[in-house]
Amino acid sequence: MKISGKVLLIIIYILVISLGTYQLQNNPSFIKFIDEYVTLLRDYGIVGMLAYAFMSATFTVLAIPLQFLDLVLGIVYTVQEATLILIISKMMGAGMTFYAANYLISEQTRQSYMTSKYLKGLQELVRREPLKYGLLLRFASIPIIVRNYGLALLPINFSTYMTVTFIQSAVTSPFQAFTASQFSSFMDFVNQNNVPIDEDNMFDEDGNFIPQQKAGKVSSGSVFMLLGGLCIMIFVGSKVKKAVDKINSESELKEQLQEQTEKKTQ
Repeated sequence: MKISGKVLLIIIYILVISLGTYQLQNNPSFIKFIDEYVTLLRDYGIVGMLAYAFMSATFTVLAIPLQFLDLVLGIVYTVQEATLILIISKMMGAGMTFYAANYLISEQTRQSYMTSKYLKGLQELVRREPLKYGLLLRFASIPIIVRNYGLALLPINFSTYMTVTFIQSAVTSPFQAFTASQFSSFMDFVNQNNVPIDEDNMFDEDGNFIPQQKAGKVSSGSVFMLLGGLCIMIFVGSKVKKAVDKINSESELKEQLQEQTEKKTQ
């Protein structure tokens, strides 16, 4: 049985997310390894920055959803340095993805990708206003693989594609860097709500359970920014969907009128 490319990508996405989440929750050695690795980047200065940018760009091209690693840059570097690295890595990943989508993916795969009604409407919107809808797609609440490969397969040229990627990266990267700067290490970031249970002091002398104290949480300002960003992404996604539905309705109406005209002329 042949598995389509879209189904395979979804399976890979779910597997990577599930495996990464499991390892972060149940494997202290894995957490420690990442913590030591990202801290090591600081010792290599500019070389470490470029190495991380290339690694992150490679993950983007391979459609490996490990964007949570971007948050650790705010721990290792200053907010300004982390923001710069994030923008560079996202631009590199976008450029490599655009090349892969337009020159490495087969024509048959590209055509099968555009078979859905939603994507056909989206294709027409991007064809009419590539800068506007390219930018909206970059900010929409859709998986990162769709924002990269999906947008690259639509009728948008390289310069416009990189422009909307830069604008989106310049807006979101400072928030990522600032949020991560609230933590002292990657282990602190992962374990912010996971406190080791003191099994020897879980109950008092009368047998009553003693509630365990929670670790420090992210500042309210960071939570507000994250929730605000999420709301914006959802709002933008809904606006894009409404625009697609409208243009699809117009297209269907036009086809119906054309069919009626042809019947009358026969």
